[in-house]
Amino acid sequence: MNKGQSLLEVVFAIVLVGLVLTGVVSLIVKSSASQTKSMVRDKAVALAKEIVERKVAESKNNPVDFWAKTDVEDQTETGYDGYTYDISHQDSTGGDACFTTNRCVEMVVTVNWQEETSQSVEFRRFFSR
Repeated sequence: MNKGQSLLEVVFAIVLVGLVLTGVVSLIVKSSASQTKSMVRDKAVALAKEIVERKVAESKNNPVDFWAKTDVEDQTETGYDGYTYDISHQDSTGGDACFTTNRCVEMVVTVNWQEETSQSVEFRRFFSR
């Protein structure tokens, strides 16, 4: 009877375990990178929602300033390092509520950030007087 393992069997087992571990480590790294990208995007969405909520409040509490429809570019916000945002307004004349000029507007909030490439998320909100 053959007692113990031959050198060839030991080498084969080590190579097999190494291949399995390489695959597992690769999956963990990819999963971590995907989770990081998701968290970065979630933070951009949170910033966009915060800006939209602020503009909704402004449309109700300070309509004169809101309906001045001031566009902004490359603004930053405390707590959102690495993110910038733009706000643009587009007059809308479609629909029954918007039959005259300057009664309806679509506000577009675009949040930008840099990863490997430039990324952005865009929110649109319709307002009528």
